[in-house]
Amino acid sequence: MTSDWSLAALFADFHDKIERELATARRLGHPTEKGDASEQVWNDVLNHYLPHRYESRKGFVVDSRGAFSQQIDVIIHDRQYSPFVFSFKGTDVVPAESVYAVFEAKQELTVTCSPDCYQSEVESGSFMMVD
Repeated sequence: MTSDWSLAALFADFHDKIERELATARRLGHPTEKGDASEQVWNDVLNHYLPHRYESRKGFVVDSRGAFSQQIDVIIHDRQYSPFVFSFKGTDVVPAESVYAVFEAKQELTVTCSPDCYQSEVESGSFMMVD
């Protein structure tokens, strides 16, 4: 069977699409809008490709003691078995027990902005670890 399909070409096009969307976000004039747009690019990609049990969104995480995180750009959490704690007009609070991953959406990563310069709240001890 002969095929004109190329998985490498499809992924290259997908990569180019994400790169263009992030470049457009960087061109927005207001810093908050730049950040919101680039976060949404990543959340859209993750929500499209993750199994429907999981969801990606920006928001806050709350642990069982009631301690809140700072605002997190991308939270990947279990949407199927763990409901929101609170959601109002784009402000979402996700229970820590449902969180699988979090990350920040940065406009660029430089030598002065390495992963070592970001210490998560979990590592700093201000947020409770969940086994």
